Amino acid sequence: MLASSALCLAPFLAVLPAAAQDATWSTTPGSGDFNNAANWTPATVPGGTASFDTSTTTALSFSASTTLGGMTFNPGASSYTLTNGPTGGFTGQSLQITGAGIAVNGGSATIVNNQDLHFSNSSTAGNATIINDRFMFFENNSSAGNATVINNNFMEVEHNSTLGNANFTTSAGAVTQFFQAGSAGNATITNNGQLMFFTNSTGGTAAITNGASGSVQFGIGTGPLGDNKISAGSIGGGGTFSLGPNELTVGGNNLSTNVTGVIADGGGGLGGSLVKTGTGTLTLSGANTYTGATTVNGGILNISGSIASSTVTNNNAILQYLNTATAGSASITNNNGGNLGFSNTSTAGSATITNNNGGYLSFYDNSTAASASITNNSGGNLNFYGFSTAGSAGITNAGNLNFFGTAGGATIGNDGTLTFQGAATAGSATINNNNTASLTFNDSSTAGGAIITNAAYMYFYNTSNAGSATINNNGVASLTFNDSSTAGGAIITNAASMYFNNTSSAGSATVANSGWMQFSDTSSAGSAMVTNNNRLYFYGSSSAGSATITSTNDLQFRNTSTAGNAIITSNSSILFAETATAGSATITNNSGGSLYFNNTSTAGSASIANNSVVAFLNASTAGSASITNDNSLYFYSTSTAGSATITNNSGLYFSNTSTAGSASITNNSTIYFFDTTTAGNAAITNGAFGNTDFSFSTGPNNDHKLSAGS
Repeated sequence: MLASSALCLAPFLAVLPAAAQDATWSTTPGSGDFNNAANWTPATVPGGTASFDTSTTTALSFSASTTLGGMTFNPGASSYTLTNGPTGGFTGQSLQITGAGIAVNGGSATIVNNQDLHFSNSSTAGNATIINDRFMFFENNSSAGNATVINNNFMEVEHNSTLGNANFTTSAGAVTQFFQAGSAGNATITNNGQLMFFTNSTGGTAAITNGASGSVQFGIGTGPLGDNKISAGSIGGGGTFSLGPNELTVGGNNLSTNVTGVIADGGGGLGGSLVKTGTGTLTLSGANTYTGATTVNGGILNISGSIASSTVTNNNAILQYLNTATAGSASITNNNGGNLGFSNTSTAGSATITNNNGGYLSFYDNSTAASASITNNSGGNLNFYGFSTAGSAGITNAGNLNFFGTAGGATIGNDGTLTFQGAATAGSATINNNNTASLTFNDSSTAGGAIITNAAYMYFYNTSNAGSATINNNGVASLTFNDSSTAGGAIITNAASMYFNNTSSAGSATVANSGWMQFSDTSSAGSAMVTNNNRLYFYGSSSAGSATITSTNDLQFRNTSTAGNAIITSNSSILFAETATAGSATITNNSGGSLYFNNTSTAGSASIANNSVVAFLNASTAGSASITNDNSLYFYSTSTAGSATITNNSGLYFSNTSTAGSASITNNSTIYFFDTTTAGNAAITNGAFGNTDFSFSTGPNNDHKLSAGS
């Protein structure tokens, strides 16, 4: 029964293919012919695995088409060179590796292909060195492994095959093509010829570096998912990278590279776009012409050349324009966590830039915002450092806007926080400070020659100054000078609230006040020209300095303040209260005006021309002032004329317990002493029409005894 069964199976066994034979290269072969069975142990040309140890012959050649499962170079093996086919014309001779591929465990293996070389199935080139001078293929899930591959002619990677981790070079004039899910893997590629990605192939995470003559075409396929999206680990070098209509994502291998060549739309269509990922830095230093979007999702993208991209988006990464680069007319969006910077002499051109919450937009060195349109949204940070300038940009700020440089001739609408730091200047900018926004000048910064409309909060600190700015302070706004800041030579129209604190000064500003204007602490009106049409108050130990003040409404000096050396012309009311002093001011009190000294205030050594009403109340004193009275001059309560020099051309009245003190009085009209007043030690000289009347006073002791110095 068993015998008959064996006889029955014999015909079927006869047609089965013979198992691939393994063999080991002889240690002392008679020749270097791979296809000579005598050179192998056992004496058969292997079709399975060809193994190699040490040998006296290490230069082998294939004399016929050969199919192998693989080649293994054992530990301690010699260094071998295997050449496939003759040089010259194409003979059709092929070397096909279809099994495990090449394993180099010892020595080295160099394959020189002069004809046709195939890796297929799941075979790998291992750690071999392969020089391809004719046709070479990786097919059907095969891999270049960790090989060093130099393609001097034509090569294809197709059908799910990959270059693996190979060190791969395409020489000048050579072509490497990827088809049908072929991938560049994680290879390190130097391309001096043509690298072409067809159908659904991909660059994987390969590092691709172009030589000056290199061309990489990403735009002739549709990407691994057929959605026109393709990747490469990184790109760098010269030559051309063509995107066609595809989106190329680079940076996945986290390397830092510089593209000195051109990224273009190229073959396959228009609208190619670039996406940067990973932690590395990609520098674009060439004149790039691709027209699709640019997106930065990771690491750093440096633009030191140019891009024609019309839409640029930075997401939680770093985007920098360097050297003389320009953003052109691009639409740039910088999102949360993103850093968008302009350095050196780069420019934002006429770009439209949106900086969102958590984003940082910064200008450094001598860069400029040029004529860009910039929107800095709530939570966004916009900074100008160094000698940078806002140029003639239009800036809408709802976040944080800081200048360490200059605002140039920009137009700025501020609904957030706008700050000038260091030696920054507002230049000739037009600034609208709106709603509840704040505009602050710190350090030694200046408002320059800016035109500023303030409807919110505006501050000067440290030694900052308003320069020669034109400032309109409106509505419910407040304009405050603190520390040692100054209004400089600004032209200020105040219809709201304006404060000078600490040791600040109004400088040589020209101020038209129809709101509230206040000096406190030891601040000063400097040499300003002030027109007061509402309320102008001096508190603390503040001073009117040498200002020229024209007042048509309420002017008050309180606490220990002083009118200093000011020139004051009033058509309304002036009040000195508490211990305030008129200093050595020149005061003209015009018709309809009133000048009052209350409490223990003093006229100091002021020069007063009175055309209306001057009254000393409480315990105030005329001090050593020089007073010319052409209307009504009153002393009430316990006030005194002090040692003043008074020329009376109208009515001079002493009431209550007031006294003429030791004043020197020239009387050309009428002087009246009422109640218990006295002339004290005053020297009274009546003119031709003068009349001094003591009859209404009963004297200081109410005994009808009065005194006068003379």
